[in-house]
Amino acid sequence: MELRNGFKKKWWHDAIFYEIYIRSFADSNGDGIGDINGIISKLDYLKDLGVDAIWITPFYPSPMFDCGYDISDYKSIAPEYGTLEDFDRLIKEAHDRGIKVVLDMVLNHTSDQHYWFQEAKKSKDSKYRNYYIWAEGKEGKAPNNWYSIFGGSSWEYNEATGDYYYHAFFPQQPDLNWRNEELKKEMFDVIRFWLDRGVDGFRLDAINFLLEDAQLRDNPGEGQEQEHIYDRDQDDTHDVLKELRAVLDEYEDKVLIGEVFPGTPGQSQKYYGSGNDELHLAFNFLMLKLASYHLDFNAATLRKETQLWDEATKEVGWPVAVMGNHDQPRAYSSFGEYISEPYREKLAKGIAVYLLTSKGTPFLYYGEEIGMENYLFMDPEEFRDNSGKWLYNYLTKEKGVPHEEAILKANDWGRDKCRTPMQWSKEKNAGFTTADKAWTLINPQYKEKNVEDQLKDENSFLNFYKKLIRLRKEKEPLMAGDYVWIDNDSRDYMGYIRKSSKGEVLVLINFTDKEIRLDENMFINKREKINLLLSNYSDSTFTKDFILKPAEALLAEFV
Repeated sequence: MELRNGFKKKWWHDAIFYEIYIRSFADSNGDGIGDINGIISKLDYLKDLGVDAIWITPFYPSPMFDCGYDISDYKSIAPEYGTLEDFDRLIKEAHDRGIKVVLDMVLNHTSDQHYWFQEAKKSKDSKYRNYYIWAEGKEGKAPNNWYSIFGGSSWEYNEATGDYYYHAFFPQQPDLNWRNEELKKEMFDVIRFWLDRGVDGFRLDAINFLLEDAQLRDNPGEGQEQEHIYDRDQDDTHDVLKELRAVLDEYEDKVLIGEVFPGTPGQSQKYYGSGNDELHLAFNFLMLKLASYHLDFNAATLRKETQLWDEATKEVGWPVAVMGNHDQPRAYSSFGEYISEPYREKLAKGIAVYLLTSKGTPFLYYGEEIGMENYLFMDPEEFRDNSGKWLYNYLTKEKGVPHEEAILKANDWGRDKCRTPMQWSKEKNAGFTTADKAWTLINPQYKEKNVEDQLKDENSFLNFYKKLIRLRKEKEPLMAGDYVWIDNDSRDYMGYIRKSSKGEVLVLINFTDKEIRLDENMFINKREKINLLLSNYSDSTFTKDFILKPAEALLAEFV
């Protein structure tokens, strides 16, 4: 099969990916921390769910200042997660089950504890000095006005050498200098190290931050409000990505997936490369932005953005569908706020229908399939994410914001809420660990929401997910079909047909807590009969009366 833009289909085009936040997935040795052997123990579960590929968050040695995204050794595994031998076994066990393995790779920066940086900061004559980005200050201040993602200047003064180093994120995460050929060679060797061990590709963290303006020009504006013209999305980033892609192309059927932030359709499309010679997949942050920024969520918003992404990837690239990850609020919680309580689960199932019937490659976040929710950390001492800690301290100590208000804002900004351990059972610690205490708080909701119970319930969230995944794989239009849109103006419901030479599948999602009657002429003129494939209502009457129940989501086939 060929895709619409003429490129041949690869395994990742119709694969279902599953992100594993390793620290919270499954603990095999009772130390309270998820690990590689824990993942191995759950591969049969993932196979049964219908997963084709797993994306594992960083497990490399790290001081954990940014939860593993501050790497101190790229070619090893942190002891709490296992050994290289364990990793090799994971590759074999996953591949034996037909599951691909993709690693999270942080190319933009290292930890400040990495040997390279420890040496670079000692002297301007260090061999590793130009592995990082250094600049002299201006009149006793930072070299320019660039502002970091986590607040404050992007420049940190280094006492030993009397100048500043650049960090797009925390000061503990100095940016690498990708204009240095020696550094580039080192990092490409890292990529080959893991490819030689059998990994199937990489998810690249914050890849559009990779290079900065060589002249270090000021951005327009100041602080959080500045326009990031010179500290991300630089033209020569694409040259580096082409070189990286060439490294992957030395191996067979490997995939490059990029986090491009903030990830608008036009911005992300550029990272596929004009000849499809950069990323294979770039994340669509539409659903994540709706969730994390509390934007207006309705059918019209979702339809418009979906159409923009479809158009952006028409000539080059392939869309990605995602509604949650390790940096964003959990989808069940985020979209539940848009509907009255009795219909929260119905709407969450509707969002799952959108995810798994969208054109492109779907990415699931662990626990999404059982409807895991955010868990708010009301004691700042329990925070594990330093971004939440930073904001809480800033608000209370510098702005005088009361605890009650600051803790909610810190939860909103921080990421602990979506990283709680996987809820496997109603046993102690949700079946995640046999330790007395897990590395982070466990959502007490595990007693009502867990894998073990949901596997036994035919109408559970988990079994609804499994049915959706099965239908996606069985019905070719859901894999490769184009969109035919129904009612382009409605804010209340979303309707589309996925159409290919192999057939047509109708998708309808009601985003309100009211019934919606559709004009039956929209369907009767198309086919004489509509066969219901799946609904989040066991007693759906749509094929008889063309009424969508409150928050109803369904798939139907024209026969």
